[in-house]
Amino acid sequence: STLPPGATSLAHRIVTRLLLPEADSDHHPSFDHILSLANELTMPFCQLKLNLDLSVNLPSISDIEGQTPSRFEAFAKAMDKAIESQNIIWTRMLPCLSDDITQSLNTEAHTRFLDLMPSSKSESLASDTTDENRI
Repeated sequence: STLPPGATSLAHRIVTRLLLPEADSDHHPSFDHILSLANELTMPFCQLKLNLDLSVNLPSISDIEGQTPSRFEAFAKAMDKAIESQNIIWTRMLPCLSDDITQSLNTEAHTRFLDLMPSSKSESLASDTTDENRI
């Protein structure tokens, strides 16, 4: 984010209050919750909240150690859940996210796609290629 730390914190609080007026000012809604709030009226605020949350430059210690999923992995899982529940209105804001966020999501998508491919070292791949019923 290009905002100074104090301004970033203030922006987080303001946008959270706009999305969730009943929530505490320190409340941090999950990506699932942000996507579930998206509609025609809240779309700009959801977009701003996602831009703020996904552009945080300082990962937590647990993110560095790999103990928790990255914010992009968490966002990707939230998108998967939203799509499964047929909530897709938020997809219109994806092209409006910052270039850095878009690139990170693109990298995450490529990684997830490659994880779907069988490895040549996989035992199941070796048995599939030597199976007499193969094509």
